[in-house]
Parts: sequence; structure tokens; C-alpha cells
Amino acid sequence: MIEILLVDDESYVTESLKITIPWDSLGVRSVYTASSAAEALTILEAQPIDILVTDIRMPEMDGLELVRLVAERWPNVRRLLLTGHSDFEYAKKAIQLQVAGYILKPVDDDEFMRCVLGEIESLKDEWEETERYHKLLYDMKSDRRRLAEDVMSDLLLGRQLSERAVADKLRKYEIPLRPQAPSFLMLVQLGSHFADYDPESLSLMEYAVGNIAEEVLGPAYLVWHGKAPHDCLALVATTNPEGPGGGAVRPLREETGRLAREVGKQVRSYLKGDISIVISPWFVFPEGMSEAYRNALGTLFRHGGASDSVILFQEDYPDAPGSVRSLETLYKPPTLIHLLESKQWTAAEAKIAEVFGYLETEKAAVTREHLFEVYLWIANACLYAAHRHGVLVHQIDAAGADLFIDRSMVQ
Repeated sequence: MIEILLVDDESYVTESLKITIPWDSLGVRSVYTASSAAEALTILEAQPIDILVTDIRMPEMDGLELVRLVAERWPNVRRLLLTGHSDFEYAKKAIQLQVAGYILKPVDDDEFMRCVLGEIESLKDEWEETERYHKLLYDMKSDRRRLAEDVMSDLLLGRQLSERAVADKLRKYEIPLRPQAPSFLMLVQLGSHFADYDPESLSLMEYAVGNIAEEVLGPAYLVWHGKAPHDCLALVATTNPEGPGGGAVRPLREETGRLAREVGKQVRSYLKGDISIVISPWFVFPEGMSEAYRNALGTLFRHGGASDSVILFQEDYPDAPGSVRSLETLYKPPTLIHLLESKQWTAAEAKIAEVFGYLETEKAAVTREHLFEVYLWIANACLYAAHRHGVLVHQIDAAGADLFIDRSMVQ
């Protein structure tokens, strides 16, 4: 809704306009009046005025000077001049001051309404354009964030990219890291407080945690945060060349422990929940990112997370690296669910063959739990594809998956 200010030292003029003009029909919510430029400036400082209508001839400070001051201090306020003098010099000065309209006294109500309505429509068009612009920026940032998270997921899962490709993606998606920079990983798991959040709300919470960490670690570190493939948040940090110490690599434990505790404190304060954090040793970005993630993930799973805030240093778990290997190949794009959904049968068969080939090659490190993970991976994809088409798996193959035969599957 529009807020308008009428200014004239002859108060009967402003009072008459305030009473006789059907402001509601013009979309005007509030009409303020002032009998001097000084009073008008006081109102402008206190109220969000959209349109100023002022007389030119006033004592002490005239309307042209008032318009000039308003243009300097509140450039978005539309300015209309109201005067009984049709002097050319006034009109010329008004044009120089980019006044929207010039109305002569005695005021014709219809002419006045047309002039004000024109500015109202112009304002609404401007607001709509601004809203569209901000929405476009928001959509672009959202798309860029999703694409940046795809890059992070690829690097965490060990996808090999050339240094040039990495540098190009960092630049394109405004990721603040640089290739070959000494870096460390903070793997964050949200606590039990967030367990009942729906996926969209949980994503917002993770984004908020990432922003908190970015603020806490800056300006000493440059931080890139995003959703990790295994249901946690990953933050990759490198020293800031323009920060304290000029980007020199420093001992991690004392400083990052303090910063991580501050992140946890702010998450509790602002988001009312706790987090667990695993901090990796230094590695070279992006080559060492996948190994750091795999080791930190193993430590996080071994620890099991916590309802209270916990800080874990990877160096304190020397037996964790390599003791359990994650089957990243299951989750590398394109996923089996995607291939089945898009009816790429040959590619789906090749994906499954790739997984079993990996199991055969790495059988010394494969456990029963790994095999169960592969079983769930295939079963979940098949269940999803069947249910998307409105059928149950046992309707396709009665012996395929009968939960009544083996109820331990759902216990």
C-alpha cells in the first residue's frame, strides 16, 4: 500500500485534498500532511513515504529545496510539485530535479488524481520488476548452490577431475577454494533435535549450520560447505591468503577445536540443537578430499553421533582409516534409481555389474555388512521403481520379495 505526504504552508489546501480525494480507491493507505518543509522532513524520517506532493512557494525553505533534499536522502520517493505559479523557471528547475509532475493551483481533483495515480502505477511496476529481479537472483543462487553441491559430492566420492576442470567449476560456482591449497575437512552430523524435521526443513538447518561455520571460521579461513552424500554436512576450509598469518598453514588442533566449539555453541543458541563434528588433518585440495572424507565418515560412524555436541579429531582414531571401506561406487552418479526410472536398462545392468566387479576385486575388504548394503541398494531401487508405477514387487514376482517369509527384513 502507498504512503503519501502533502506539504503546503496553506494548510487548508492539504486538508482539503486529504478529505476530498478518494484515497482508498487509489490504493493509498496513509495520507500525511505538513505545513512546512521542516515538518515534512520530520515525517519523512519517521514514515516510509512513497510519494511527496509539495507546494513550491513556502517560507524559510521552498518546495524546490525540499525536493532537492528528498532526492538526495530518499531517492526512491516520487516527487510532485504543487504551485499557483506557472513560471517557466520553476518548471525548468523542476525538470532538473527530476520531479515526476507539476500541478497548478487551484487544484482540479480529476487532474490531481490522474497525476498521483500515474505515479502509483509506476511505483507498482517498479516494485514488481524489483521483485522479479530478486526472485531471479534467488533462483540463480539456488541453482548455483545445487550445482556446487554436485561438485562437492563428486569430489568427496573420489571422482577424478582435471585441475583445469576443478578450477573452472570453482570459478563458475563462486566456490572460494583454489586447487592445490592446503585444506582440512569438518564433517558435521546434526543431533537428535533435528531428527523429526522434514527434508526441506532439514536442508535449511544444514545450510544455516554451514553459514554459521563460515562466519565463525572467517576471516582466517575460506570455507565451502554443502550436503555430503552420506546424510551429513561437509565443510572444506583452507587458509585465507588475505587473513591473519597471510594464509600460512598452522597447527590445527587448538585453533580448529576452539572454532568448532564456537560453531556448536552458536548452533545451540540459534538453532536449538546439537551437532557432532569430525575434523580431518591437513590435505591438498582436491586430491586428498575423498580420502579425508572417507576416514572422517568412518570415525563419525564408529562414534555413532551424539545428542550432545562432540568434537572429534581424526588423528585420535589412527585405526579408523582403511579399517572399513565405503562402497562409493554405489552412490556415484548416475544412480541405479535414476537409471531404472529413466528406463536405461542396459546402463542399469552395467551399473550392477560394476558394483559386483568391485566387490570381487576388493573382496578382502568386503564384509557381510557391505553385502547387506548392496542388497539394500538394489532392493530399494527396485521397490522405488515398482511403486512409482503403482505396483507391488510381489505382483511382479511373487517370490521376489515377500516380507511375510522373512519378517526380520523389517524389524
